[in-house]
Amino acid sequence: MSSVPAIIDIRDDLERARQHTDEEVADEFETVRDRLDAFADRDLADREGVLDEIDNELLRMEELLDDEAGRAVRSARNRIHVFRDSLSGTDEDFAVVDYGVHQHEEPEYEGVLPVGQATLSVTVANTGDDAAYNAVSVVEANT
Repeated sequence: MSSVPAIIDIRDDLERARQHTDEEVADEFETVRDRLDAFADRDLADREGVLDEIDNELLRMEELLDDEAGRAVRSARNRIHVFRDSLSGTDEDFAVVDYGVHQHEEPEYEGVLPVGQATLSVTVANTGDDAAYNAVSVVEANT
């Protein structure tokens, strides 16, 4: 199974929402988790539809929940929207092939983004015209 990008691995928000609600929406939490697993297993063309399903399910949950649980579900929806906005702003001639986040002197993250100084690496493929030069950039960010 391939991984889900960290920004849309909203299991943390789902768990926080579940802790602040009763069992009335337990099935919905499981449905969203199942769709996240489906997202990871789908090819690029099918992922957009899976994100639609997740977002629609989260919207239904958000309408049922209030207070802390509702805020956690809204946070999950916002993360999906940020992810989609970033994809729509990407040039159509570039495809992300691989990515990784490494905390200095730590192994690659496993589900939770590291706190402190980290290195984000991204490998992209140019599917458009030949480039006049190749550029490699390492970005460091404090999280």
